[in-house]
Amino acid sequence: MQSENNLCAIFLNDDGTPAVLFPTPEALEIMSIREIATKDIPFGKPFKIVPVDSLPQDKPQHEWEIDPLTLTDGIGMQGFVMSAQGDANG
Repeated sequence: MQSENNLCAIFLNDDGTPAVLFPTPEALEIMSIREIATKDIPFGKPFKIVPVDSLPQDKPQHEWEIDPLTLTDGIGMQGFVMSAQGDANG
């Protein structure tokens, strides 16, 4: 099984350029890569978790070709805040 320290999340910016989220080791001590990506990737952006060593090394990031249909591991929720209404008695 792949160590979460060697994983990152890829997604597409609004202009279609690829973006990569690299979690810090400190964040991975308290959350999974999926939880971090869901929390930190912009709201509504689908993402894919991939091994860092699978990222293309032969061309600049803005030239990577990512099929949006492969971004199936989750959806970013950055900026989404849930609030509870009421109290413990309903």
